[in-house]
Amino acid sequence: MLLFGIVASTLVALGITGYCLSSGVFVVCSHLFYIPIVLAAYRYPERGVGIAVALAAAYLAEVLLLSPGGGAEITDALVRAGVFLLVAAVVSHLAGRLHLREGRYRGIFETSGAGIFLFSPDGGKVEEMNRQCAAMLGYPDGEVPDLPAFWPGYPGNPAPVTNQDCEFIRRDGKSCPVLLSTSLLPDREMACAVVTGMTEQKRMENLLRRSEETFRVILNTVDVGIILTDPGRQIIEVNEAMVRLCGGAAREDLIGRDPETLFAERDLAMIRACRERVLHGEVLAPVECTPCRLDGSEWPAEVSVTLLAKDGDAPND
Repeated sequence: MLLFGIVASTLVALGITGYCLSSGVFVVCSHLFYIPIVLAAYRYPERGVGIAVALAAAYLAEVLLLSPGGGAEITDALVRAGVFLLVAAVVSHLAGRLHLREGRYRGIFETSGAGIFLFSPDGGKVEEMNRQCAAMLGYPDGEVPDLPAFWPGYPGNPAPVTNQDCEFIRRDGKSCPVLLSTSLLPDREMACAVVTGMTEQKRMENLLRRSEETFRVILNTVDVGIILTDPGRQIIEVNEAMVRLCGGAAREDLIGRDPETLFAERDLAMIRACRERVLHGEVLAPVECTPCRLDGSEWPAEVSVTLLAKDGDAPND
């Protein structure tokens, strides 16, 4: 389209200039050449000055052939031709910088690992969407749906958000959990949204949740008291059997306590020695000791200590 404008404006400028020069008009006609010069310098920055040289030469040729005047008109034509070249050089320089910056942003837009789309905050019309976002939503490259098609919960002219959990709808109707950030562009007429797919993360979270639920069922099914402690010697988890054995009413009665408070004073040296040996990689047989209930009463038991690798070395009593 821009190329057609350059060609058409060049032909118009040459035609009207020829007619005006043959009619004795020398001033207004030359201004018509600024239109193809500016368009060409913007569209082809690296060739803008060369195109301006060709147009200036064509203008000078028309002046020499059709102007009935003398040297004054030729001098004025040379000055105007110099202005043509100056305008072309300035526009080419500015257009080159603009195209370079646009190319950088286009590269970021298209090669970003996250999905990006630009939309109108008021109407919800998506103006542009990168390939990553289209693929995430199951749309072919080049097809740009409007916001309601994939974001049914769009609030309409929303405030900027950062890393917000959101549910998008894929082209096939399936749910697509994403992490969404939006912000208004400087002109405040367009907003930019950056989305990161969370499908795999949600799947892993569900697997972890089911694994924890399974672990919890197994932990509370066995009739053996189990205590999990962290390296800081603090109880982080117990099963229901251990709560009953210690005379507690709920897990919270034991979680957060120092596990040594659950053993008789005379057995602490042995428990500490077992713990240190296990932390250094030894595998020990169960030992007999005397745990204490929360009310201070004692009961005989057999205790084993095992090292578990979970967020650090957590000994399991």
